[in-house]
Amino acid sequence: MAKLKERIPYFRSRLSDILKYINENAAYLQRSVEENNNRWDIFYHPDPYNSYDYDIWGNYQNEVQCLKEWFLARFEWLSSEIDNI
Repeated sequence: MAKLKERIPYFRSRLSDILKYINENAAYLQRSVEENNNRWDIFYHPDPYNSYDYDIWGNYQNEVQCLKEWFLARFEWLSSEIDNI
């Protein structure tokens, strides 16, 4: 548990690097995502098998933004929970 508590500040200090990494990979995958959507028409159409339909925001950039917001919220939750242990 002590080791885990030590790592949180490390990752907190690198949150901007992590978000930059997400952005870089999102840019790299942009064309593939467009082709995937052309084939399967997934944006703007909720998937009845996906319990996370509320995360479908209609385009790739919004999906990436949703991922980053989820990541930051999850990291904050993890940080607060570890502080309570």
